[in-house]
Amino acid sequence: MTQLAPTTRAMTDLERRYLERTPVSRETQARAEKVMPGGETRSLFFPPYPLTLDRGQGARCWDVDNNEYMDLGNNYTVLIHGHRFPPIMEAVAKQLEKGNTWAAKAVSQIDLGELLVDRFEGVDKVRYSNSGTEAVLSALAVARGLTGRRKILFSRYSFHGYLLEPSSRTYAPITSSKSGGEVSDAYDSSGSWLDCYLGDYGDAESFERIFAEHGDEICCVMLEPVLGLGGCVSAPKEFFERVKAAAHKAGALFIFDEATVHRVSPGGAQRKIGVSGDISILGKLVGGGFPCGTIGGADEYMRALDPRTGNVMVSGTFSGNPVSMSAGIEAIKHFTEEAVTRMERQMDRIEAGLKTSAKKNGLPFNTRRAGNLMNLFFQNDLPPVCQLREDQRFVDKFQLACAVNGLFIVSRICINTSSVLSEADVDEIIQRADGAMTDLANNV
Repeated sequence: MTQLAPTTRAMTDLERRYLERTPVSRETQARAEKVMPGGETRSLFFPPYPLTLDRGQGARCWDVDNNEYMDLGNNYTVLIHGHRFPPIMEAVAKQLEKGNTWAAKAVSQIDLGELLVDRFEGVDKVRYSNSGTEAVLSALAVARGLTGRRKILFSRYSFHGYLLEPSSRTYAPITSSKSGGEVSDAYDSSGSWLDCYLGDYGDAESFERIFAEHGDEICCVMLEPVLGLGGCVSAPKEFFERVKAAAHKAGALFIFDEATVHRVSPGGAQRKIGVSGDISILGKLVGGGFPCGTIGGADEYMRALDPRTGNVMVSGTFSGNPVSMSAGIEAIKHFTEEAVTRMERQMDRIEAGLKTSAKKNGLPFNTRRAGNLMNLFFQNDLPPVCQLREDQRFVDKFQLACAVNGLFIVSRICINTSSVLSEADVDEIIQRADGAMTDLANNV
């Protein structure tokens, strides 16, 4: 049976209520641990055990104990139209009558591509994959194929899929699988298996310096327009302009990773910034809640993937499958400026409600926003990035408090709204969050 709480201390009231509320989730965790490491196939664990969800509808989801939650996680930003959005479900049902996948083109690939090309500045062609991580690999394959170089440059505390996770998140020395030696986060010319250099997000000089010293080794610089895992951290337009100029001077590509922050605008966060990528990794929301990753770029870069003339082979058995494409068409069609404005306005209300409740309960509290994305911090001073936060004891308890009060959030307490939220739903979220804040104050 799953270990529910440390044996060296008494169980808190919050933990007791969580255990009483979710006995079936506890049972499924015990079963899961027998067949999956830690009971997980994604990085979703939180103590004493995570919820197991059973179904979703609109802005709500239900766990296997039939508890209802307002969903503020939306599968890490993917479900921009919530669960089981009718236009998406209808399109998928129609497609399933024809078939689920095949080793040939589907017209829906073209239909979705036309929508994306129309929305993104600098995107003439697109290529589909099955996840954000795969999209990153596709973009890197293009950059390496075009330049003949191996190394990449990105920023500390960014996230570009789990293959870059060891350096971008922990920054501890890692062991190189090539040399067997330790490589520091400076990534000097001795190199590591990641073949990476790291700059400081928002500091153009740090990127310019690396390009000046190692530009002939670097195939691309990859940046998030807004740090997602880092906690909605943004940088000024000048930063991106200077880094892009330095990349081009060195003969490297400038890649924007929008996998998380695409949802802040139909044309992505880069539209708001006013700087476009040579290659853009689009949001996973492009699949309408089904497996999908997408890259897009100008003809001069995407030609590397042309099977007739290019030198880069990128493929996947389920890439561009007609189910994901059919769902994506409806997701993008309904992802409008009007919907974005409404989601931002609703997040304004949620943010105000959270701040009022935190103040009432005497809790240190702060937020950092990127449109309809918001990271919460239980400390008076905002940390530079989430990885340097000092409020983890609050974070763990707040996730439990939210679950007990009927709010579903992800572990780093970055929340996002969906287009299907009503004003009454927002009222309910604020009310449930107030209960969570009160429970947190009583358990820290």
